Amino acid sequence: MRAELRLARSICSARPSRLLLLSAAVGLSVVLVTAIACAMASINAAFIAQLNTQVGTAEIRVQASSGKSMPIGVLDEVNKWEGVEHALPRLNGTLSLVIKLSTMKKIGPDELPGGYRAVDVRYATNSFVKGTDPALEIGSRTPRLIDGRHATGLGEIVIDARIAQRLSYVYASAASEGE
Repeated sequence: MRAELRLARSICSARPSRLLLLSAAVGLSVVLVTAIACAMASINAAFIAQLNTQVGTAEIRVQASSGKSMPIGVLDEVNKWEGVEHALPRLNGTLSLVIKLSTMKKIGPDELPGGYRAVDVRYATNSFVKGTDPALEIGSRTPRLIDGRHATGLGEIVIDARIAQRLSYVYASAASEGE
């Protein structure tokens, strides 16, 4: 037997607690490195999924200079290019969303003791929007919905959970209490 192996064997047999501590340290470091690698892979996958949802998976974007709208013929021209699988028109902008709901409000004791009446309450918020062609968009990349259905025609919108919350009574009452 070689001298190095005899020395290692005698050290390990003389101090078994050190061998156990060393094995535990190596095992825990392997577990830590694996956990960090899995977490990084999960974060990267979530980031890519979010980016694809918000921006899309385009390899090239054709945009008008100085923020002007594109002529409608540009989409037909882009579809004629070699290697183009999908060309989707989009319009970005801001939109004010307003909803009126009847809410039951308690009326004063002078009018009717303990009574309630319906009052129209206006909830409003501004949002950044992306205009799309629903038929082309749904066929290209289907957005994941929490509730409801996809927009199928002109004039329909799909809102995210944050916009729905901002158009709610709970959000409006909390914002008015903070003022």
